[in-house]
Order: sequence, then C-alpha cells, then structure tokens
Amino acid sequence: MIIDEIKGRKIAQSVNIDIMGTIGIILLAEKRGLIPDVIGTILHLVNIGFRLSDSLMKTIPDKYEKK
Repeated sequence: MIIDEIKGRKIAQSVNIDIMGTIGIILLAEKRGLIPDVIGTILHLVNIGFRLSDSLMKTIPDKYEKK
C-alpha cells in the first residue's frame, strides 16, 4: 500500500499490510533507473507544497546528494 498519512500507516501496519510512502517510491524509482536525481525530485515536491518533516529529510542517505 502506498500511503503517507500517519494514521492510515499505523492502521495498515496493525493489520500487517506492507506500506511505502512517497519518499520510498522515489528511492525505489531511482534504484531502478527511472529518475536521475533523488534530492532534486524531493526538493521539487517540497517546493510545490509536499510536506516533509526535517527528521525524514535527514534520513535520506548522503549518497543521494548531487556531487
């Protein structure tokens, strides 16, 4: 299940449904070669209004930052 909303995630997890959020989808797409720039994609989403916690942003591996 693809879901970002916290309450929905908790309910899905409580009944053993595998979940993935938007950031997980972006990381998976990059891994599969579907998008070239994880950080740029995430920053674009934030710039158009996607809300992302600072703590989640910090969990994105440093290896995804553009050199």
